[in-house]
Amino acid sequence: MIVTFREVLSAMRRFGMKENESIVILGAGPVGLCFTRFAKLLGLHPIITTDVVDAKVETALAMGADYAYNSAKTDLDEVLRGHFPEGADYIVDAVGINALINQAMAHIKYN
Repeated sequence: MIVTFREVLSAMRRFGMKENESIVILGAGPVGLCFTRFAKLLGLHPIITTDVVDAKVETALAMGADYAYNSAKTDLDEVLRGHFPEGADYIVDAVGINALINQAMAHIKYN
């Protein structure tokens, strides 16, 4: 577990994530939940976490997600367009499903 914490925090620092930037986290397993918690602690906002298991969606909210959605029951494109019309600052893949990554990447903000 310590390795996961260290790797997640290191990745967030390496990518320069900072306060008041938006983030979408795909997956609410151990890695996704670590990203969710650290995003909250670092002041990122809004934080959206997705998963296909309702219990994990609830856990993501408890860990600090501002919004959490079951991506199997929700139109992810519609949700992300609604929250981020100009795109999210960061999208984190904590699942490894290519189709989901490709879908989400259409909602990243390019500076």
